[in-house]
Amino acid sequence: MDSITKWVNFVVQRGVQYLDLCTGMWSYPEVPISILTCSTLVDLKITCFSVKESLSPITLPSLKTLYLEHILFAKLRDFMLFLAGSPLLEDLFTLVISFESEESLTRDEWKSFSLSNLTKAFLDCFRSKFHCRFQLKPVYNVSSLWLQIDQVNCHNDFIPTFNNLTELEFECCSLRYNWKLVVEVLKHCPKLQSLLLNEVMLKERFHRNNDNENWVDPDFVPQCLSLHLRTCSFSSCFGLHGTELAKYILKNAEVLQTMKVRNTGQTKIKRQLSSCPRASAICELKVYYVLETGDDVEDNEVEADDGDYAEDEFEDDFKKCYGPMVLLYEYE
Repeated sequence: MDSITKWVNFVVQRGVQYLDLCTGMWSYPEVPISILTCSTLVDLKITCFSVKESLSPITLPSLKTLYLEHILFAKLRDFMLFLAGSPLLEDLFTLVISFESEESLTRDEWKSFSLSNLTKAFLDCFRSKFHCRFQLKPVYNVSSLWLQIDQVNCHNDFIPTFNNLTELEFECCSLRYNWKLVVEVLKHCPKLQSLLLNEVMLKERFHRNNDNENWVDPDFVPQCLSLHLRTCSFSSCFGLHGTELAKYILKNAEVLQTMKVRNTGQTKIKRQLSSCPRASAICELKVYYVLETGDDVEDNEVEADDGDYAEDEFEDDFKKCYGPMVLLYEYE
């Protein structure tokens, strides 16, 4: 680390603007302190480092793009001070942010914290040893957002109104627990034009018998569905609630142009969605079936046909694309 620190100090002294620093060491060595007060940095990417509690303020007055992956902070407050020291920040990426101790900020501290220049954010702050409870209010101004949250992470006033948000990629665990949260998020994105929803099944196999909460259509229609949503994609769709959410969007999205559904484990989803009323007369529906080899789901996929598709034709097309060793789902 001494040689890395010397090199970093050297480039910082010479006004470096772009810096990509990765140790590949899971011991999380401390980030060279000179980075945290570099006045010329515009684009900073750091991976596998720790940021210790600092007595001196973090000042990155020129920073516009920040990428943090596998970063260990002493406390949540140190993470927020890191961000607050970058007043011009426009693009933020966080992946696996961890903390040495659990700590929450006061309501007043959250109120005073804002990233008003931020336009793009990728926020994955909920898989760490201590959940950072990163509130979304500081990123209210973004136009593009990738977000991973779960119902258990949410509390009153957790979701602000994203008045400028037009693109949303939303990852959550099983929709049978989180479909209400998805609808609530849509309610707070009045200008949303593009939605990509990824349903993740963590540490469990999917069983449709586990769809234990009945779907009930919400008694309101988010403004984005009525006026702005043009594209909607389900990058994975495992069960009943994913299907019902897709149908709810089809029935209410009045300017929707395209809906794509990447289907896992449902044999009749194409028929169910095709027969669903659509608020948009120009909406094109595409459903993809995911291949399975043994117990592992492959990423390969092909588009399902709208009409009757002979089983042998269907199998032949798969084999042309993916070879004879691929095992296909059987559809009744």
